[in-house]
Amino acid sequence: GAMAAFGRMKCGEQLSTGIMRYISDINQRRLVAIDEEMGLVMIFSMFNHDGEPDPLPIKNMPGVTESPNSWGQFNVAAGHIYKIKGGKIYEIEAIAAMGMPYHASDGWSCTRDCLEGIMNTYLSALAKNDPAGVPLAPGAEIVENNKKIAIGEGLWKTATSGPTEFKIIVADPDTGEVAFMGVVEENKNPTIAAVRLKVVDHEITEIDHLIVHNEEGEPLNENMSRLRSAFLERQPKMERVSREKMTEIANLYYEAILRNDGSVAPFADECERRENGGIAANDQTGKKDVDIFSTFKCSDQLDTGRLSYIADITDRRIFAVDEEKGLVFVFSIFRHNGEPKVMKITGVPGITEFQNEWGPFELPAAHVFKIRDGKIHEIEAIGYFYAGTGLTTGW
Repeated sequence: GAMAAFGRMKCGEQLSTGIMRYISDINQRRLVAIDEEMGLVMIFSMFNHDGEPDPLPIKNMPGVTESPNSWGQFNVAAGHIYKIKGGKIYEIEAIAAMGMPYHASDGWSCTRDCLEGIMNTYLSALAKNDPAGVPLAPGAEIVENNKKIAIGEGLWKTATSGPTEFKIIVADPDTGEVAFMGVVEENKNPTIAAVRLKVVDHEITEIDHLIVHNEEGEPLNENMSRLRSAFLERQPKMERVSREKMTEIANLYYEAILRNDGSVAPFADECERRENGGIAANDQTGKKDVDIFSTFKCSDQLDTGRLSYIADITDRRIFAVDEEKGLVFVFSIFRHNGEPKVMKITGVPGITEFQNEWGPFELPAAHVFKIRDGKIHEIEAIGYFYAGTGLTTGW
């Protein structure tokens, strides 16, 4: 039959048919041994199968154009030994544990579910003001609002409730990073916050808190009561973008701001940017959360020069990339030197200039970008005002 024909093909030829496209990812790769004299390499890995596409399109195979993919979602834990001579693979010996649960871990790596679980444990412990139940590595360090603090201080003392329904988690098994953006309670006041954890061997080694303190207990923007569904949705494989491309796109966003040129970054036409809940770009509600410029589309707004008061965007730390959900989480610092005193505005009827009355200040920020088909569709940003200059990351 067709499967027997695939088995008779040479290694490279078989892969060119597309028959292996039912394998959605190969992760948790651990190169455990190399024998240069024998030309042997041994690797453990986890093969993910998400059930797509069904059927599998087949090419370069006479009489066969597709093959059913009816196995659904599952994982395979595998061990491979390669015989390598002259820079080429001559033999492959493989064994596999079939039918493992989808997204299962090999026990050594921290998968997406593992990272999300650690973040949820951390957030629950914060609400209880008790770090004892958190898997902290010896020597773990924490930075809160760009200053080193002791674990148990800061939000660990002031948190009074865990996250609300507004909760974004970006988990990156490739880097061991997991990030949260959402709403918690601090001193019983609703508070916007971001948390970043670095996980090594299932233990937290680094922690970042960014907190937009709400000491007066002001109600948050109503948009902070409901999360845009795009931040929760997994994307079809055809709409996904590589982590390298997603990282590039996130950086282009900051460059577009600095150049006052919306064409620098690939914004989707319906892109909407929110800042601390307020719709800052492409506001179609008629409320004008920020100002008249907030009604402009993400790209068009940058062309006006309205953001030319931003002198630089430094310390861009891209911590977590989730290719399945199309999410990128970034910390940065927006620098403002008080110049120009008057911003030149273009493309806005009746407005040719805008006063820059804020003077020098800095704005540590966290951004989550939703990227689909190579374009930025949603931006959720939070940040706090720092009166002064010279702020560092705290690390």
